[in-house]
Amino acid sequence: MKIVFIEPRASEANVYSKITMPLLGPVYLGTILKKRGYQVEIYNENIHAPDYSRLKADCFGISILTSTAKRGYEIARKFPREKVIIGGVHATLLPNEAIQFARHVVIGEAEEVIVDVVESRLRDPFVYGKPLANLDSLPCRPIKRNRP
Repeated sequence: MKIVFIEPRASEANVYSKITMPLLGPVYLGTILKKRGYQVEIYNENIHAPDYSRLKADCFGISILTSTAKRGYEIARKFPREKVIIGGVHATLLPNEAIQFARHVVIGEAEEVIVDVVESRLRDPFVYGKPLANLDSLPCRPIKRNRP
Protein backbone atom coordinates (compact mmCIF):
# COMPACT_ATOMS: atom_id res chain seq x y z
CA MET A 1 0.00 0.00 0.00
CA LYS A 2 1.34 3.43 -0.94
CA ILE A 3 0.78 6.52 1.21
CA VAL A 4 1.67 10.04 0.10
CA PHE A 5 1.94 12.91 2.57
CA ILE A 6 1.75 16.46 1.23
CA GLU A 7 2.56 19.71 2.96
CA PRO A 8 1.05 22.49 0.82
CA ARG A 9 2.75 25.80 0.18
CA ALA A 10 1.16 28.90 1.62
CA SER A 11 -1.26 30.52 -0.81
CA GLU A 12 -0.70 34.02 0.55
CA ALA A 13 2.37 35.94 1.68
CA ASN A 14 3.19 35.14 5.30
CA VAL A 15 6.14 34.05 7.41
CA TYR A 16 5.87 30.45 6.14
CA SER A 17 6.19 31.58 2.53
CA LYS A 18 9.47 33.33 3.35
CA ILE A 19 11.16 30.59 5.37
CA THR A 20 11.23 26.93 4.34
CA MET A 21 10.51 25.15 7.58
CA PRO A 22 9.02 21.68 7.00
CA LEU A 23 6.55 20.35 9.52
CA LEU A 24 7.66 17.34 11.56
CA GLY A 25 4.21 15.71 11.60
CA PRO A 26 4.29 14.28 8.06
CA VAL A 27 7.84 13.02 8.61
CA TYR A 28 6.92 11.24 11.85
CA LEU A 29 3.72 9.79 10.39
CA GLY A 30 5.52 8.64 7.26
CA THR A 31 8.23 7.00 9.35
CA ILE A 32 5.66 5.21 11.52
CA LEU A 33 3.93 3.82 8.42
CA LYS A 34 7.19 2.95 6.66
CA LYS A 35 8.28 0.91 9.69
CA ARG A 36 4.99 -1.01 9.34
CA GLY A 37 5.83 -1.90 5.74
CA TYR A 38 4.02 0.80 3.79
CA GLN A 39 5.53 2.55 0.79
CA VAL A 40 5.66 6.23 1.78
CA GLU A 41 6.44 9.46 -0.06
CA ILE A 42 6.48 12.90 1.55
CA TYR A 43 6.29 16.16 -0.38
CA ASN A 44 6.68 19.70 0.85
CA GLU A 45 5.57 22.05 -1.93
CA ASN A 46 7.97 24.73 -0.71
CA ILE A 47 10.83 22.36 -1.48
CA HIS A 48 9.52 20.15 -4.28
CA ALA A 49 5.96 19.92 -5.57
CA PRO A 50 5.03 16.62 -7.16
CA ASP A 51 3.46 16.29 -10.60
CA TYR A 52 -0.08 15.76 -9.33
CA SER A 53 -1.26 14.38 -12.67
CA ARG A 54 1.17 11.46 -12.23
CA LEU A 55 0.90 10.98 -8.47
CA LYS A 56 -0.70 7.67 -7.56
CA ALA A 57 -1.35 6.35 -4.05
CA ASP A 58 -3.85 4.41 -1.99
CA CYS A 59 -4.07 7.23 0.53
CA PHE A 60 -3.12 10.93 0.58
CA GLY A 61 -2.41 12.70 3.86
CA ILE A 62 -2.50 16.49 3.71
CA SER A 63 -1.26 18.50 6.68
CA ILE A 64 -2.55 22.07 6.80
CA LEU A 65 -1.86 25.23 8.72
CA THR A 66 -4.24 28.17 8.38
CA SER A 67 -1.84 29.75 5.89
CA THR A 68 -1.79 26.56 3.78
CA ALA A 69 -5.42 25.44 4.13
CA LYS A 70 -6.69 26.98 0.88
CA ARG A 71 -3.91 25.31 -1.09
CA GLY A 72 -4.40 22.05 0.84
CA TYR A 73 -8.05 21.95 -0.17
CA GLU A 74 -7.07 22.60 -3.81
CA ILE A 75 -4.74 19.61 -3.62
CA ALA A 76 -7.38 17.43 -1.95
CA ARG A 77 -9.78 18.11 -4.84
CA LYS A 78 -7.29 16.45 -7.21
CA PHE A 79 -7.92 13.05 -5.62
CA PRO A 80 -10.97 10.93 -4.80
CA ARG A 81 -12.32 12.14 -1.45
CA GLU A 82 -12.27 8.61 -0.01
CA LYS A 83 -8.47 8.53 -0.43
CA VAL A 84 -7.79 11.79 1.45
CA ILE A 85 -6.99 12.31 5.13
CA ILE A 86 -6.50 15.87 6.36
CA GLY A 87 -4.81 16.87 9.60
CA GLY A 88 -2.77 19.66 11.07
CA VAL A 89 -3.48 22.70 13.20
CA HIS A 90 -6.07 24.25 10.88
CA ALA A 91 -7.98 20.98 10.50
CA THR A 92 -7.93 20.54 14.28
CA LEU A 93 -9.43 24.00 14.77
CA LEU A 94 -11.93 23.80 11.89
CA PRO A 95 -12.71 20.11 11.34
CA ASN A 96 -16.15 20.78 9.81
CA GLU A 97 -14.46 22.81 7.08
CA ALA A 98 -11.76 20.21 6.41
CA ILE A 99 -14.15 17.24 6.26
CA GLN A 100 -15.65 18.65 3.06
CA PHE A 101 -12.45 17.58 1.29
CA ALA A 102 -11.53 14.28 2.99
CA ARG A 103 -12.86 10.98 4.27
CA HIS A 104 -11.20 11.60 7.65
CA VAL A 105 -10.01 14.63 9.59
CA VAL A 106 -7.52 13.95 12.35
CA ILE A 107 -8.08 16.30 15.25
CA GLY A 108 -5.00 16.64 17.43
CA GLU A 109 -1.88 14.49 17.23
CA ALA A 110 -2.03 11.63 14.70
CA GLU A 111 0.97 9.54 15.70
CA GLU A 112 -1.04 7.03 17.75
CA VAL A 113 -4.00 6.79 15.33
CA ILE A 114 -2.44 7.01 11.86
CA VAL A 115 -2.18 3.24 11.35
CA ASP A 116 -5.85 2.73 12.29
CA VAL A 117 -6.91 5.56 9.97
CA VAL A 118 -4.90 4.27 7.00
CA GLU A 119 -6.07 0.70 7.57
CA SER A 120 -9.72 1.88 7.70
CA ARG A 121 -10.33 0.53 11.21
CA LEU A 122 -11.94 3.81 12.22
CA ARG A 123 -15.29 4.64 10.67
CA ASP A 124 -16.02 8.03 12.20
CA PRO A 125 -14.96 10.84 9.84
CA PHE A 126 -13.53 12.77 12.81
CA VAL A 127 -10.60 10.97 14.42
CA TYR A 128 -9.37 12.28 17.75
CA GLY A 129 -5.69 11.87 18.42
CA LYS A 130 -4.12 12.60 21.76
CA PRO A 131 -0.82 14.15 22.78
CA LEU A 132 2.03 11.71 23.06
CA ALA A 133 2.91 10.90 26.65
CA ASN A 134 6.50 10.09 25.72
CA LEU A 135 8.18 12.07 22.93
CA ASP A 136 11.07 9.61 23.02
CA SER A 137 8.70 7.02 21.54
CA LEU A 138 8.70 8.89 18.22
CA PRO A 139 10.73 7.18 15.50
CA CYS A 140 14.03 8.89 14.88
CA ARG A 141 17.66 8.18 14.34
CA PRO A 142 20.11 9.19 17.01
CA ILE A 143 22.41 12.03 16.09
CA LYS A 144 26.04 10.99 16.08
CA ARG A 145 28.27 13.66 17.49
CA ASN A 146 31.99 13.78 17.29
CA ARG A 147 33.29 14.64 20.70
CA PRO A 148 36.80 16.00 21.22
